Amino acid sequence: MTQRDRFEAWAVAPPREWPIDKQPNSPRSAWPGQYVAHYVQCAWEAWQAACPEGYVAIPTKADEAMERAYSHDYHDSAQSCHDAVIAAAPKPEDV
Repeated sequence: MTQRDRFEAWAVAPPREWPIDKQPNSPRSAWPGQYVAHYVQCAWEAWQAACPEGYVAIPTKADEAMERAYSHDYHDSAQSCHDAVIAAAPKPEDV
């Protein structure tokens, strides 16, 4: 699920039930590809700023799965250890 998919699922869910229609993605549009409703566009921009593309939100305290990934697997580099812990972290949609 992409960041935009998570945002749109959140935006259309009660109690918000916001419209997620977008402006046409053409040169004739004043705001190509942006949400028609200004408040939805503002919320989307805030959402992106809170967790930019390429970043993930993880718990501040490691859970058991993250600790297992850190200690159980053989890691030949800090990056492989980091990757294992991130993969084991709970996803926002699972919380």
